[in-house]
Amino acid sequence: MSLEEQLDIESKERNAMQKVNRRLERKFKEMTVQAEEERRHADQNKEQADKMMNRVKALKRQVDEAEEEITRLNAQKRKIQRELDEQMEQNETASREINQLKKYRPSASRAGSRSTVLSSLRAGDLDDDDDADDTKENAEA
Repeated sequence: MSLEEQLDIESKERNAMQKVNRRLERKFKEMTVQAEEERRHADQNKEQADKMMNRVKALKRQVDEAEEEITRLNAQKRKIQRELDEQMEQNETASREINQLKKYRPSASRAGSRSTVLSSLRAGDLDDDDDADDTKENAEA
């Protein structure tokens, strides 16, 4: 083989190697760009995940606060219900006492005379002093 042929073969091999080298460099650049994009996407995904975790934590805090408020309102409701029940019981007791007093109130034919009330008191129609005081007030009215 002549020197020229050898030079020609080496030149063709070098050209082929340069072509392969350029192709590999292009592929390397593409892979580098792709890796950078994936890294950016990974960073963005991590940021989004962090934001979502913070949002979840904030929502959990809001739920806890809402549950505490519900507990407080339920306790307040129970307290008000107890007070209402006690008031209803007092109203029923007062109604019974009024009905009892009405039994001892002088009738319309005898009303108007203080002496009638006093004679009722002397006769022992009333059981206790409170009833007597209420009867006196009713007679004076």
